[in-house]
Amino acid sequence: MLAIRAELQARGVVGPDAGKITVLDKTDMTRAARGQAHKYQVGMIIRETLGAGRETATTDWRVERVDGHTNRLTLRDGDGVVR
Repeated sequence: MLAIRAELQARGVVGPDAGKITVLDKTDMTRAARGQAHKYQVGMIIRETLGAGRETATTDWRVERVDGHTNRLTLRDGDGVVR
């Protein structure tokens, strides 16, 4: 299967990103657990949804750093914004 993909890429039929899908696994954290930094791992995605109906906007934040001592996360969005 990988040999076929490599050949199609070499011919320019498919790009290097063709067929890549990111799947998010939902974590069932309680409200209390969501407020505890040590419950998160580097690489986790936090999906933030703001608004309702037509006004809904979502942002995916990647956990870059977990500091359990200060109970803080460092997050980065797809545009590189750090929070």
